[in-house]
Amino acid sequence: MRNWVSAEILYEGAAPQASDARAFFIPLTRQDGTERYLVVAFEVENTATPTPAAFFGPVIEREIAIGDRDDSFYSFDTGGYVAPPRDFDPTTHSEADTQKLWKWLTDHHADLFVKRNDGQPILAMSDMVIAVIDEKDFDRLTPERLAENEVWRGALAAQSRPSEQSVLKGAGDGKITVAFQTRYNVAGMLQMIGIDSDTPGVKIRYKLEKK
Repeated sequence: MRNWVSAEILYEGAAPQASDARAFFIPLTRQDGTERYLVVAFEVENTATPTPAAFFGPVIEREIAIGDRDDSFYSFDTGGYVAPPRDFDPTTHSEADTQKLWKWLTDHHADLFVKRNDGQPILAMSDMVIAVIDEKDFDRLTPERLAENEVWRGALAAQSRPSEQSVLKGAGDGKITVAFQTRYNVAGMLQMIGIDSDTPGVKIRYKLEKK
């Protein structure tokens, strides 16, 4: 019958990286005087939780009306409409009210609203980094592939965030489609899918990047 051997191994040095191994040679002297080594090997497992890949959430469709209605301002941050301001008229073009509107949009996390251009309602985006992308990109790009888009990479690097901006034409005469990042770093893709002349307003669909 063999006797159990108890040993304490003290190790000094940098901790091994995941998937690396360490081997320890422990000298032993047998009863007959011969010397041997007990080899003890340890492999370090990778126990770190992998970072999940980013993905786009569900496609959401909304209609944003022109004016000061309850559906005239929209926030990606909250995922809902923002009640319009009551202490000034957001539809006027006076310099004083325009300054108030810009501040109000920031304070209330409002990212989108609609204004008129040559009589037609157009979507206005506030304090957002945007890049015009191809219409088909809305359905085919993953966040990883979007990050490789040179136009979008350039826009993110420039970080241009006008108080108000509009896109009047899509890439290649397709539907107006943009990648965007809000003032609060909410990112996604947006596409204009129509104009409602009766309301009047703009119909959009969008999806947000999730992690």
